[in-house]
Amino acid sequence: VSHARITVLRVRSPHVKNASITGVGFLKDCERFNPTLVASRGTQFFYSFDRQVVVNGWEFYTGSSNSSFSHDPLALEMHVSDESLEVDPTALSEARWTLISKFDCALSSTTELCHSQVANITRTRNQRYHFDLRISWEAVGEIIGMVLRLTATFGTAALACAGFIFLGKTASASAFHVAGVVDIVIAVFTPLDTLGFWQSFLWGVLELGYGLVMQFKEEHTLTLMPVFCVAGSFMNTLLIDLREGHLSITLVTLRPNHTFLFFAWLLFYVWRQYLLFQSFKKIERDIQQYHQLWKEVARDPVNLAELNDIVAKIEVQASVVQHLPRSSTAGSLRRTPIGLENSRRGGTSQRRPSLIQRGSNLSSIIEVTRTVTFVPWHLKIDSLEQLYAQALVIQPVFFEKMKELGSRCECLFLVDEEVGGGKRYISWAETIEDPESRALIRRPVLKSVHRAIQKVVRSYNGDVSRLMDIVRYALVFEDIVKLKQAVEIIRDDPAIYIARVKNRFDQSYISMKSGGYRDICLNIRVSNDYTRKFFVDNHLCELQLVLKSFMDLRSEKGHKNYRVFR
Repeated sequence: VSHARITVLRVRSPHVKNASITGVGFLKDCERFNPTLVASRGTQFFYSFDRQVVVNGWEFYTGSSNSSFSHDPLALEMHVSDESLEVDPTALSEARWTLISKFDCALSSTTELCHSQVANITRTRNQRYHFDLRISWEAVGEIIGMVLRLTATFGTAALACAGFIFLGKTASASAFHVAGVVDIVIAVFTPLDTLGFWQSFLWGVLELGYGLVMQFKEEHTLTLMPVFCVAGSFMNTLLIDLREGHLSITLVTLRPNHTFLFFAWLLFYVWRQYLLFQSFKKIERDIQQYHQLWKEVARDPVNLAELNDIVAKIEVQASVVQHLPRSSTAGSLRRTPIGLENSRRGGTSQRRPSLIQRGSNLSSIIEVTRTVTFVPWHLKIDSLEQLYAQALVIQPVFFEKMKELGSRCECLFLVDEEVGGGKRYISWAETIEDPESRALIRRPVLKSVHRAIQKVVRSYNGDVSRLMDIVRYALVFEDIVKLKQAVEIIRDDPAIYIARVKNRFDQSYISMKSGGYRDICLNIRVSNDYTRKFFVDNHLCELQLVLKSFMDLRSEKGHKNYRVFR
């Protein structure tokens, strides 16, 4: 710095044209430099140094006499120039000056200089006011916040695409919880006034809390976003108004980032409601037909009540998550996408058959299950490879169990469309008369990998162990009485352990959740010598008990429409 210029923009009294500033000095850490006052032009003061200096702060004093009170500066700017020492600072053009500091009582109303009412004017005379040009804690916090938000914006997608899901989530949440920690540190370890402390501290707590929700309870992020935005804006507005002493609601007090985030959420919410409305319009006719079928079922209130009573009394006997077997004697299955396993040998790449292709017969299924990592029973399954390997092993056993149940209750089996010749259902009694017709019974089909991934991500927050319908089957009943009898048979079967029951025939069930469709859905484990031998007795399968009238509508077009709606 060679020259300095102070421009007073506003003084205490509007009737005074000149400002009063004394004792101007510049600081470099603990060293003070005293420039020479070259010229004074009412509200402008020009200074020069005897040599070029490097500074990181400056100060001034108010006038010493009481009469100078009206001339105190309430807004000013400090400009510096590094032009030659021989140059007259008053002759420098505006382009040669650089703004390094600005002060305005409108933004710092708590500063004593800015008090409009002073009981003892003498006490305010010859007061020192210091301006630190070094980067402040607040500025550092803002920079960290900006970096975190940029990282969250671009880093999340990059990390997720690279397969680092947890790190991607952390990058997104760090824009809030790490920024919140920074705000709390600023509040605790920097010399702020009372309102400044509470503003920084409360804001930090709010950001920290929302960031932790994003990190560990991702499913609540959108639900709590408007609460976060409104609470943050209200808190910021309240503290600024308390500081300034009057009510003012502006974009600054509401925080622009909160305002933008809130309207982004609002736009998303409105668009989602519109899509839901459009989706319900697509299945409106199906919903009406399902409701009409439900009215017919409800005409038999006695049997319906008995069914609901039986279902309500079912004792859940197993855990509702998929977990690994108890044995720990087998090898390991490499964690690669289902059906995309590759093997490199001798520098060449050879495509291997998928798990499902390798599991096309019983011997290969047994071979597959021996490659699964068997760890202590309490560990939940954490990959689709483990889940599908178990599913391939239990699929034929589950099918045999379904046929056994069909032989004990009066149910209908769906017929395989490719060999059914237009026939939709077949009863077990028909297969007894014609054993060859058993080949018509539709086999259970594994849930598609695409749909499994979609469900895990959308519904289960990435927790594969909650996916319990990879292997599923539907038994069809002509009326509620036969369905009720089947529930009792399944409940009393010693080889079946029921983990969860969804009773969509309950009067309190909101059928709009399933597009009007109703059934009883049981998540079960099949435990027999075979499943225990090959360590799949813990695998959860899904058994659907459906009325024929509902299945007719579902089979024709209803389920296709529901998939579009979903």
